[in-house]
Amino acid sequence: MLMIAANLFAQQQMATLNHNDTITVFYGHYALKDAHNAAVAGDIVTLSPGTFERCDITKPITLRGAGPTIDTIAGTYPTIITGYIKLDIPKHTEYYLVIEGVYMSQNIDINKLYNAKFNRCNIDDLRF
Repeated sequence: MLMIAANLFAQQQMATLNHNDTITVFYGHYALKDAHNAAVAGDIVTLSPGTFERCDITKPITLRGAGPTIDTIAGTYPTIITGYIKLDIPKHTEYYLVIEGVYMSQNIDINKLYNAKFNRCNIDDLRF
């Protein structure tokens, strides 16, 4: 029984928020949204493999996932963000949006976006 519980917990979605070297952990399908809500400009949000509910991104943060695809050689699984995502990032003098290692399974609507960087991402539909 303990083995089954440990396995289920290991598969749970997790987001870690790094703010000034303080780590806060959020769990579950809405972990991305919870971490984003707690973040401020320049923070780093790291997502585990798994599927996360959409979240409008309105802050210049770094969002890191485990990768956009399954890698059978390395044995890694993707980080997937489901649902419509809106990017509305105001101009900032020090920080910009960085998104890396995620698969966005629906469309992204860009309202306002300054100095963004996307690395190793799969995006189904991008709209300006």
